[in-house]
Amino acid sequence: MPPQPAESTFAGLASCIAGGDAPYLAIDLMPSQMVAFDPGLLLWREPTVTLGRSQAGEGLVARGPGRVGFSRGTGGRIFPVPLEAGASVQLARGHALLHAGASLSRERSQGLGDRLAGNTGVTLDRFTAGAEPGVVWVQAEGEVFERGLMEGEQLDLQPGALLCKDPAVGLESVFPLQGAGAGFELACLRCTGPGRIAFQTGAHSGAGMEAEAPRGGLRGLLGRRG
Repeated sequence: MPPQPAESTFAGLASCIAGGDAPYLAIDLMPSQMVAFDPGLLLWREPTVTLGRSQAGEGLVARGPGRVGFSRGTGGRIFPVPLEAGASVQLARGHALLHAGASLSRERSQGLGDRLAGNTGVTLDRFTAGAEPGVVWVQAEGEVFERGLMEGEQLDLQPGALLCKDPAVGLESVFPLQGAGAGFELACLRCTGPGRIAFQTGAHSGAGMEAEAPRGGLRGLLGRRG
């Protein structure tokens, strides 16, 4: 039997995560509600749900009333990152499933160059809630872990493992095998605290790093709203 759907409400939106190893996210939209998402993520919709372009022109929006489902069509986990008014999160591009909030904004905020992640670079989108709370739903590959970093504490990550971070956490590219004569290059993301980071295990085949498993989704991440 498939697992029972996990129902919750964030930013006034009733949501349900179902599907087991290949999950999807269903949203129950009231007439005045809408969610924003990137093309290719829509799985199904009730005919009463209308679709259109976002005001920024970089994605699509779904407007209620009715139910609508989203998925990347891959395995892993879907979880919410709720944002209180004025709070922000930086998310590695390609992992946002959809976002919602009357005043939630999205900004492409940081790229770390073509030498990382197989010459594709690592680019972060910054989501910020305005006067009202918002939420970003994220789909990760494999399991998800979060770790808190103290002031000045550092952790090196495989570039594809990064999911999201507190904006206060600094990022830089490092190459630990330079000058070692290894014959190949190893790229890492160096995260410097203070703040929290979340990373996934499904993006690489190397050994994982010691971390704490998240409790209650990732609502513990970025708990210092604002």
